[in-house]
Amino acid sequence: MRHILLLVTFLSVAACASVPPEDQSRPLIFGYSLTPETTEPQEMSVEQGEIFFTWNAQVLATHVTVNDVKLAVVETGKGNLYCGVSQQAFYCYEDQDGDNRLERRWSTAREQRYFNILMAREPSSLVTPIPFSPYEGAPESVHERVLGLIYNGPLEGVLTDDFEFAFGLAELQLGWATSKDAPRTPDGENWQGLRTLRTINLGQMSAKVNVTPLNLTYEALKLYVEGKMDIAFQAASDGEFDLSKKFKLEVVQPPTADNDVEPLEDNEGV
Repeated sequence: MRHILLLVTFLSVAACASVPPEDQSRPLIFGYSLTPETTEPQEMSVEQGEIFFTWNAQVLATHVTVNDVKLAVVETGKGNLYCGVSQQAFYCYEDQDGDNRLERRWSTAREQRYFNILMAREPSSLVTPIPFSPYEGAPESVHERVLGLIYNGPLEGVLTDDFEFAFGLAELQLGWATSKDAPRTPDGENWQGLRTLRTINLGQMSAKVNVTPLNLTYEALKLYVEGKMDIAFQAASDGEFDLSKKFKLEVVQPPTADNDVEPLEDNEGV
């Protein structure tokens, strides 16, 4: 059995090595234009596991072909591709020599281990290169998703004799959702987490946290031992966001003037 496993591993490595670097699969790194469901200040009670806020995440067209197919330039780590919907499927194209003509087409598929990563793979040469140019029309989306904010519940804390939090650390999570009202199942269906965000509550005092570059400010007003949380927050809309980069969580309103709170860690999820 050991020899069979070694042989399979060897063949897998050999198969990857036989594919030229320029033809190897690569992840698509989108720049999203985020539109929050509202930019007004919000204050609400949220239940543990609830998707309580969403953004409409769009990849906007940057180029257009002579056949009026809208494309967005997308980073891959191995050069840019131009991606969009063609023939009712999402494809990416490549300008190999920089002459403003697309010579190759790539199919796309979800990465098997991480569903939130879209991969470009299996390039093929076009019979006739397609001329393309910068898109200058009204904003148009070529790829769209729902970005959600969910409350995962309290992580740790200190309780008073009345079983209320004297100190509490709670967790929010940012991720892809099929919709705001879609049920979140234990096996992860309808939800793919991107990264976790922390929030601090000190009994009657709370810390306001600003998340850049997401332009989100939130404050845990009260934590409940049964899992609920009262929260105030506000989201702004400002340009494109690369959600693959590390977020910065900054305490912009410490609970007291003489009790500084250390910057919270941004924990990147799967």
